[in-house]
Amino acid sequence: MSLLAPFFFAGALAVGLPILFHLIRRRPKSEVQFSSLMFLDPTPPRLTRRSRLDHLPLLIIRALALIMLAAAFARPFLRSASETEPQRPPKRTVVVIDTSASMQRSGLWQQAIASASEVIDELQSEDRIAIVAFDRKPTILLGLDQSGRLPIEGRKQTAGSIVSEITPSWFGTDTANALAYAAEIAVADSESQLTIDPLNPDSAQAPSIGETRIVLISDMQSGSAVESLQSLVWPERVRVEVRRVKPVDTTNAAAFVITGTPTGEEGPSQSDSTERNKVRVRVTNASNSTGESFSLDWSSAAPSAAQTETELSVPVQVPPGQTRIITMESPGPGITNLRIAGDVDDFDNVRYISLDPPNEQTIVFVGNQVNSNREPREQLLYYLQRVPLSDASRNVSVREFTPQELASEPFATELVPDKYPLIIVARPLEIDSVSRLKSYLDRGGRVLFVLDDANSGSDLGTTLGSLTGESISVTEAAERDYHMWSRIDFADPIFRPMSDPQFNDFTKVRFWAHRNVEGFDEQWKTVTQFDDGQVAIARRTIGDGELMLATFGWQPSASQLALSTKFIPLVAGWLGNRGDQLDPAGIDLGDALPIPPTPTATITTPNGETSSYSSADDAGVVDRPGIYTLIDGDEVRRIAVNLPESESQTDPIGEEVLEQFGVLTGKPVSEEQAKATERQLRDRELETRQKLWQWMLVTALAMIGIETWWGGRLSRRQT
Repeated sequence: MSLLAPFFFAGALAVGLPILFHLIRRRPKSEVQFSSLMFLDPTPPRLTRRSRLDHLPLLIIRALALIMLAAAFARPFLRSASETEPQRPPKRTVVVIDTSASMQRSGLWQQAIASASEVIDELQSEDRIAIVAFDRKPTILLGLDQSGRLPIEGRKQTAGSIVSEITPSWFGTDTANALAYAAEIAVADSESQLTIDPLNPDSAQAPSIGETRIVLISDMQSGSAVESLQSLVWPERVRVEVRRVKPVDTTNAAAFVITGTPTGEEGPSQSDSTERNKVRVRVTNASNSTGESFSLDWSSAAPSAAQTETELSVPVQVPPGQTRIITMESPGPGITNLRIAGDVDDFDNVRYISLDPPNEQTIVFVGNQVNSNREPREQLLYYLQRVPLSDASRNVSVREFTPQELASEPFATELVPDKYPLIIVARPLEIDSVSRLKSYLDRGGRVLFVLDDANSGSDLGTTLGSLTGESISVTEAAERDYHMWSRIDFADPIFRPMSDPQFNDFTKVRFWAHRNVEGFDEQWKTVTQFDDGQVAIARRTIGDGELMLATFGWQPSASQLALSTKFIPLVAGWLGNRGDQLDPAGIDLGDALPIPPTPTATITTPNGETSSYSSADDAGVVDRPGIYTLIDGDEVRRIAVNLPESESQTDPIGEEVLEQFGVLTGKPVSEEQAKATERQLRDRELETRQKLWQWMLVTALAMIGIETWWGGRLSRRQT
C-alpha cells in the first residue's frame, strides 16, 4: 500500500493519547461520611499512575479509530507491480542548425556542432529526431520518419554523421522561415500518427507521444529576420529550446558603399568632377563590440606584387552601437573591393564593387533658346542643364540641337537610345526631322514635346500630329490667376518615385498659363490633369519607344515648377531608368541576378570557373560574395555580389523576442523530473479510482460509535 499524502499519516501518533489516559488514575468520584475534620489538614486527592492497563479492548478500539482517521487523510491506494515505474513516451526532436554567414565567426561553429551532438546523445530507444539546416531558406537533412526506422545506435550514428558534414554558408539568416518549417514538420508528423476508426472518423486518437520540441542552435543575431513570425499561428505542444552559441570576441564592424545622391542634397553638377571622384561609405559597429577604432582601404581581388593595397588607409572611430558616414577617394582602375580592418572576425569585412566606366549620354534639346530674346532664367534649357541626372553608371549632359542637326545624315546614324536617351522638342520641326524622330521612337527612344509658348503652340501641335498621324489642335487656356494639378497618376512610371506621402504634395506648384490640346485618340494616356480638366502631361507608345507631351513650361514666367523640389524627380521620370543599369554596390547574395539568362550566356565565378547561364537555375553557382562576370557574345557585364547587410547585424537578441510573436520557448524538464511528475499523476489516478479513504473513514466512524457506547456503559457500571 502507498500513500498519496503521507504527511497526514503523522496523525497516527495520536494513538498514544488513549494509552496515556488509561495509565493515569482518575480522581475518585464517591464520598464517605466522616466525623469532624477540623483537626485535620486538607489534602486533595492525587493522580497516580496505574501499574496495568484497564479495559484493553476499549483501548484498542480507540487506537484503531485514530489510525483509520490518519490513514484516510493520507489518501492510501494499492499499486500493482506493473505500475511501479511508468514508461516515458517517445520524444520527437527537430534540431534546427543555423548555417548562415555569421556562424563563421570564431568559435561559433564548434559550439554548434557540440550542442547538436549533445542532443543526439540524449536520444533513447523510441525517440525520433529530424535535422534541419537553414540560412536564407531551410533544408531538411534527416526526417522524423527516416530516423524512426533506424535502430537507436544507427539513429545516433546517422544523425551525428549528418551534423559533422554541415558547414556554414555565405547566405543571410531567416530564422522565422526556419522555425515555421520545423513546426510544420512536427505538426505533420503528429497528424500522420492519428488512429482513425473507419466507421467513426471523428474518433481520431493520437498515440502516446511525449513532448515535441524544436532545438534552435544559432547565434541569435538581430539581423536574423524574426519579424515574419507575427503572421504565424504557433502550434500548441511544440516548444522551442534555444541553444545560443557565443563568439570569442563580440567586436564586429562593417562598411557599406552608398550609391546615389544623398537625400536632401542637390548633388554635383555636370562639371563638378571633384565631387564625382568621392565615394561615401557607411561604417557600422555592433552594440556589444569592445573596440571602436577601424580603418578602411580599397584593394583588388588579386593584388599584384607592386600594389597590394591603396597607399592610404582611412582611419575611422565608431563607438559601439553607432554609425558613421565618411567620404573616401573613388577607387581607381582594377579596384574591386572595400576592406575594413580592426575587428577579429573577417566574414563581413569585404564589400565588393563593380566600377565599370560610366556611359556618356546626352539629352537632345531641340529649341531656339540660345538665340532667343528671353533672359537665361526664362529659358527651358537653363533649368534642364542644372538638373543632376548623372550616377555611377552614366554621365548625363544636356545639349541644344538645331532642327537641321537633327535631320542631318551623320547625326541620324548616331541617334540611338543608348547614347541619346531623351529628345525634348520645344519648337516646330520639318518633315525630315519628324521622320528621324519616328525612327528613333521605333528603336526604343523617348521623346518629350513641350508646349511652353502660346505663339508656337499651334505649330508644335501640327508637328506632333504628323508624328502620330492625328489631327491635333492647340489653343491657349482661359486666363485666371493660376492653375494647379488636380489629378496625378502616381502609378505611372513618371510619378512613381514621388508616390510616397512625403513627396506627393503638388499643391504649392502653380502654373500661370498652359495650352489646351484636342484631337487625341485612345492610345494616349493622361498622366496629369489641370484643375480645369485639361491635359497637363500625357504619353503614348510608338514602336518600342515612348512619346510624351507637356502642355506647360517650367520657367518662372510660366510656372513655379522649375524652382520647386518636384522638378528634378520629374525630369528624371521623363528620362527614365536604364533597364540594364547595374548598381556598382552590387546585389545581395541570394537575390535574383539583374541580367536575364540567354541560351548563349555564361557566368564566370570569382574562382575563375565558367558555366552556362541559359536558365534561372544556372544562377545557383552564385553561392559566395565576389565579382561575377556575365558574358553573352560581345557583351561583358560584371556584377558585384555581397553579403546581405543584415548579416552584419550581430547584436544578440533574447528569447523574449520569439515569445512576443507567440512562440513557446523554454528548456523542457529533466528526465528525473518528468518521471516524478508522471509517477505522481499515475498515483493520483489510482487513488481516485480505488477510493480506499472512504472505507477507512467509515470504519473509523464505526469504531468511534462502538467506543462511545462501550465507554458509556463502563462509566455507568462504575457509578
